[in-house]
Amino acid sequence: MHLSIRHETLYRYSQPQAYSIEQLHLTPRAEPQQQVLSWHIATPGHCAAYVDAYGNASHMLTLNAPHTAVRILVEGIVATVPLPGGRLQAHDSLPPLIFTVPTRLTQPTTALADVAA
Repeated sequence: MHLSIRHETLYRYSQPQAYSIEQLHLTPRAEPQQQVLSWHIATPGHCAAYVDAYGNASHMLTLNAPHTAVRILVEGIVATVPLPGGRLQAHDSLPPLIFTVPTRLTQPTTALADVAA
């Protein structure tokens, strides 16, 4: 099955902005069950492609001129195939439990722990 995708993101600011930077995660991954046949991202400013730590195609959008809005338009075609047994066959390089490991940045404050209790 071919999916025709069109997505628009529009930010409007109440005051002119001199500078904006955004990480865009708007590109489907190439997976055994889907293939990106065509894909285009239209943005103002400078848009640089990169692959994040999880293998996702991403973009960094930077606007260095005064602006009151940012319009991002994404269009493309993705071919999909039926899933075996109706389920994704997960072959992630990281097990899900890795996201439960506490770090210095994820330790709750005393106030937050009190609210959770």
